[in-house]
Amino acid sequence: MIQFSKPTGGAFLDAKDAVDHLIYIADVVEVYDRPDKFNSGQMQKCVKANVVDLDGDAALREVTLTARWLVADLNAATTNFLARIERKDTGKVNAAYVWGVPDAEDEKRAIAWIEANQSKPTFAQPAAKAANPAPAKAAEPTGDEALDNLLAEFA
Repeated sequence: MIQFSKPTGGAFLDAKDAVDHLIYIADVVEVYDRPDKFNSGQMQKCVKANVVDLDGDAALREVTLTARWLVADLNAATTNFLARIERKDTGKVNAAYVWGVPDAEDEKRAIAWIEANQSKPTFAQPAAKAANPAPAKAAEPTGDEALDNLLAEFA
């Protein structure tokens, strides 16, 4: 009997808990807006993505990101995104969390994780052709001479 892993129902990636962590985003699942709970009447961009925290538990899971400067770089077509989360002082009460550029060692770690944890793509094999295919049936005349001539070429 096959046992399948079940999703956890999603999680929230809290940027302040992942500062200096190497983050790999395999793909973005959904981009949506929701009412901003801190700015009444405004909408907040949210991104749901399949994320691996390579400096954390290194588990691929669907998480929601809401940090303004992190989600700004992500869209529905984002795949194979690699960066470090950095904390930047804004001079205000709250710091900003931004993506930092990974170095060559970070890229090697991410590639090693991907190769070890993600299955290689498989391709469906074409169906075997019949040994003696039945002859094609001639098309019935349509009454349009040009169309009938064209159909006759493909028969």
